[in-house]
Amino acid sequence: MMKHTYMNTSTIKKSPFYFNKPIRIIALVFISLYLIIWAISSPLSKYIISPILAEQGLTLSSDTSIRYNPFMSQLSVNDLTLYLNKEEKVLSINSLAVRITLFNLFFDEIVISKFQLDNVYLKINKTTTQLIIAGVDINKENTDKKSIEDPVQTSEVEPKPFDYQLILPELGFSKIHVDIDNNTIAHTVVVDNLIIKQVKANAQSQQATVNLKSIIDGTDLTLNANVNFEQGEGEVTTELAITDYPINKLQKYVKDLSELSGYFSLVSDQTVSITNEQIKLHLRKAEITNKDLVMGYQQQFITLDNLQQKFSDLKVTLSHGALTDLSGQGQLTLTKAGSYYNAPSQKLASFEQLALNDISFHFNDAPEVRIEKFTIDDILASKNKEADLPPIMTLKQFSVSDILVNEHSLAVNQILLDSLHSQILLNKDKVISNLVVLPAQNKELEETQKTPPAKTEPVIEESDQQTDTPKNDFIVSLNEFSLLNDNVISFVDSSVEPVAKRTLYIDTLHLGALSNATDKQDQQTPFELIGRSNKYAHFEFKGFTQPFSQQPVYQLNGFLKELSLRSVSTYAQNAMQMELKNGQLNTDINLALKGEQLKGNVVILLQGLETGVANSDEAGALIDKGALPFNIALGMLKDSKGNVELDVPLSGSTSDPKFGVNSVISLITQKAIWMATKDYLLTTFVPYANIVSAAMSVGEFALKLRFEDLPYKAKQIEIDDDQQAYINAFIALMQDRKDTRVNICAISIPADIDLQITGKLTDKSKIKQLKEIGEQREEAFKEYIIKKGSIASSRLLLCSPKIDSNKDAQPRIELSI
Repeated sequence: MMKHTYMNTSTIKKSPFYFNKPIRIIALVFISLYLIIWAISSPLSKYIISPILAEQGLTLSSDTSIRYNPFMSQLSVNDLTLYLNKEEKVLSINSLAVRITLFNLFFDEIVISKFQLDNVYLKINKTTTQLIIAGVDINKENTDKKSIEDPVQTSEVEPKPFDYQLILPELGFSKIHVDIDNNTIAHTVVVDNLIIKQVKANAQSQQATVNLKSIIDGTDLTLNANVNFEQGEGEVTTELAITDYPINKLQKYVKDLSELSGYFSLVSDQTVSITNEQIKLHLRKAEITNKDLVMGYQQQFITLDNLQQKFSDLKVTLSHGALTDLSGQGQLTLTKAGSYYNAPSQKLASFEQLALNDISFHFNDAPEVRIEKFTIDDILASKNKEADLPPIMTLKQFSVSDILVNEHSLAVNQILLDSLHSQILLNKDKVISNLVVLPAQNKELEETQKTPPAKTEPVIEESDQQTDTPKNDFIVSLNEFSLLNDNVISFVDSSVEPVAKRTLYIDTLHLGALSNATDKQDQQTPFELIGRSNKYAHFEFKGFTQPFSQQPVYQLNGFLKELSLRSVSTYAQNAMQMELKNGQLNTDINLALKGEQLKGNVVILLQGLETGVANSDEAGALIDKGALPFNIALGMLKDSKGNVELDVPLSGSTSDPKFGVNSVISLITQKAIWMATKDYLLTTFVPYANIVSAAMSVGEFALKLRFEDLPYKAKQIEIDDDQQAYINAFIALMQDRKDTRVNICAISIPADIDLQITGKLTDKSKIKQLKEIGEQREEAFKEYIIKKGSIASSRLLLCSPKIDSNKDAQPRIELSI
């Protein structure tokens, strides 16, 4: 019996606890429940969601799958599509997976072990009153929520502290397509890949890493960020890159612009540090680029091939919202910029390149900016390509070096202008023909010409009556200003007859140190201007200025030599009612202006000056009544060499209305009248009565020596072999008589332009052609004599060419002393 019992005990095997029937039943119940939840989650969720969506006019696609897997604590959404009004797709999700580790909730942690969203489409519409995202008006929802809140409850309820820590090892987005309609302005955002890693966040600390690759309006955008905060303090480090964003997407936001296009790029690397008291930005490097920019306002356009702006080591500090520190370096380059009106051929201005090199700026107690060099290359102003006219101005380079700017001063070491060329063309209406004028300027000009300015009495404002002028503490200083290389300014006036032409060559223009600083206001600023006009006139002026001293002082010394009076006769004849046929002007100037008091003198030397009847082109025209007294007075003042020298003292106050320099005509006449006593007249004119009479009858004054005329063939300009004997004798005479000056006056005939002689010419265009031929003969003759005989240009004076319409007339050059 004992043995049998033992055998039964040894053969019985005890089953594990989890194979116990109650445990199995519980497990099967949970598994079944989980399977049921997983199975019915999709139809149940759609059943619950569909009515809610219907209230918004939205419809969920039939193949949408929304499932919850309780085994993995994962929510999966597949093939979800929302339609607005059953037609317009506003949201689609190909795949969404969110997995939460529930076990960590016991440790106050929300762990999202998986978050993956792929192939999404989202539509956003924004108007002035609505913000509709995926078919839902967000503004309306917020308004509805506010309307149901208790209006009596005014006290705010403090939010409960969030005691959980959010842990997200990796959150992934890919192929997210967002269409945005912002007040009828379309934008497209495509997120190729967005990964957020190492997310740990609670009420005390937050950290995360973000990597984004996206496309905005067809433009690549990448962003890498690292966030780390503790107790509200920390830093955000980011790297951002935008490549060729189309600027025309922004045009509709600026209604005043008629055109806006081009491409914008940005690359930057920066860190933002935040504490309770300060916000610091450290921009390690950044580069901003604009390409192919076109900006239009009404009919005015600005174009720019390329803009490049770089920053490095930029540091900004804000303490309690106020800027306390700023420092950094940078540079700016603009390439091929221009502006035009209506069409590219109507160019207002342009330049090849603008560069600001080595910019450094900082702010401690006050902001300060330093620029090592600022240059603009190949500047052009006002060019009308359709009219094939020269631009008003070109400049090879404008440069400013060593610039320092702060709130108290502007200091510049050097300003240089290299190769300034300017051409001003006046048409017959006295309008600058090579100036591109805007319509507004044309209208203002017409109104100004039609309506004379009204005479108004000066109004004395209260501010004008104050005697105490506030002191200007802003200091401006310049160390040097100069023109370099060839600088030419030319002027052509077609509104007068003959056409006036003048070319000014500036060989030297220099200004010394200039400053309004208190300790430098009495410092003299030297200046120098040296140049030439046309071929032979030349000038040189030197002096100094003290514009900021208590009494401004200006000193000018210099001269103007070999100015042909014939070239200015066009402007003088209207006022004088006579023509300056030939002659040359030399001046010596010595002037000083202190405050309003002027002191100095001007020496005027007129060489070989002869006058005739205004607007008379025929050789031998009779003088009118107005020219005779001046010719007589002029003859009284001529010395034995035929010169008139006037020493004009200048003095007085510039504020005196009577102050001014009388015209040369008035000075000559007044001095002649003072000299013209009865005895002087008898002594001067009786021995030469026949000559004076002859001169008065032909509109010319007496000549001491008369040369034979130098004959020309019709249309001939240059000296030929038949004229060599005359030329050689003339050169020998000029070399023998060193003080002799000769007037050169060309006479043209109608045959020079193939015209038949039918009487006195009246056609102004034909007269102009003949006079131009005469001018060419005079210039060719003078240059030939200078070159072959080494005769000083100042001894050969050009006169206004004449026309001889007589039947037997021959082209010639008349020479006289």
